[in-house]
Amino acid sequence: MATRILMTLSAITLCATGFSGAVQAETMDQTDAPATKLVPYTDLNLASEEGQNTLAVRIRSAVREVCGNAGSRDLKAKQQNIQCQAEAMRLARIQKSDAIAQYRNGQRVAAANRVIVGN
Repeated sequence: MATRILMTLSAITLCATGFSGAVQAETMDQTDAPATKLVPYTDLNLASEEGQNTLAVRIRSAVREVCGNAGSRDLKAKQQNIQCQAEAMRLARIQKSDAIAQYRNGQRVAAANRVIVGN
């Protein structure tokens, strides 16, 4: 879990420092879910409620894709999945809030026109 969080923080750091290259999707240990997923929002007006809601839907979808889906019978895997989703959502919400604030201030930085969802 700590390794996944570090990978997420690394990806966010790359985004925040203006790294414009694509972040490669890595795979988790036992699933084919990617460790990170880029959620673009260049096509959205983040000053509007509709644009913000669309970004929220995209983020939720990316979190499910990144964290995968644990079977309901494996309680340990289900708990890890819940933790993964909670942490990925927490980090994505921070980026979403920053993106909205930057958009409203007219500071739309080309390299940061995406949210990185990771576990």
